[in-house]
Formats: sequence, C-alpha cells, structure tokens
Amino acid sequence: MYRLLLTLVFVAFIACSTEPKPINYGTDICDHCGMNIMDHPYGTELVTDKGKVYKFDSTECMLSYMETNENRNYAHILTATMDQPGTLQNALTSSFLVSENLPSPMGANITAYTTKELAQEAQNEFKGEVYDFEEIKKHQSGNSSQHH
Repeated sequence: MYRLLLTLVFVAFIACSTEPKPINYGTDICDHCGMNIMDHPYGTELVTDKGKVYKFDSTECMLSYMETNENRNYAHILTATMDQPGTLQNALTSSFLVSENLPSPMGANITAYTTKELAQEAQNEFKGEVYDFEEIKKHQSGNSSQHH
C-alpha cells in the first residue's frame, strides 16, 4: 500500500510539473491559430502555474492568446529569439523589434531578441521600434485585429 501511495504521489508530482517543453518545429501546432510552428526564431510558449503548456508560432499569437485568457497565471512566458533561434528563454526579459523589414510568421512583424542592445543593433539595420515585454503587449493589444 505504501509503495502504491508513493507511486501515486510521484505521478501527481510529474503531472503537475511547470517545466517548459521544447517546441518540435515542423510538428507542433500553434495553440492560437492552428498553424504548424515552423520558424525557429519565432516560437513562443506559455506554461501555466498548473503545468499546462501552450505553444505558439509567433509572439503575436502568444500575446493574442494571453489577452483572451487573462485569468490564467503563468509559471513561464517564453520566446525564441533571432539571436538564439529555437532556444526558449524568458520573454519578460527579452526585447522585441517591430519592423516591416523583418516579417514574422503571422504578419505583426515582431521579432524577439535576447537583449535590448541586440534589438537596437537590428533596429539600425531593419528600422522599426524596440519594445520590452510590457510595451509589446500594449502595442499588440491595439493592433491585434489587423493580423490573422
């Protein structure tokens, strides 16, 4: 009986893990728009405080999903970046360049970078505006009806 109880506790602990899951590019489907997640610099992921993982093909899909699911609490808000494509990192500390000269998968032209300095370097080449996470949420909230 003790062994069964221990096994159940272990399974419950594993099932409630809030660890991020890698994006399987070309296989995973965006939880917002339903398209395949293809582009390594643009994948994003949300992990709820209960361990549910949501994957997206772009920052704009993740932000739109967050806006329509405001009551969820997230253990992780993650993004891949142009400078580290395919590697998920904390979106809250990333910077985002919005430039028509650097199109993103769903047309909002949002590209994430690991640091503000890298985003500003890209801005010198591609033009556009650099935002932090809270700023890009506000920017996209006002523009979300233009995409998809």
